[in-house]
Amino acid sequence: MGYEPATFKKSVEVLMDESINVEPIMTKKIQLEDIVEEGFHSLSNDLNQAKILIELSGGK
Repeated sequence: MGYEPATFKKSVEVLMDESINVEPIMTKKIQLEDIVEEGFHSLSNDLNQAKILIELSGGK
């Protein structure tokens, strides 16, 4: 959504590598199945939301 594929790929690599602490910029963590209600609606309606991390199954 608004990012080039290479930028998105690099972002995922940084998150997986855990070399940078992203906790301070993540305003919410949600499960993939909650992406519409908790993700899009939160970003649209809550001005405090900036970056929402979507937790996928099978990850670390």
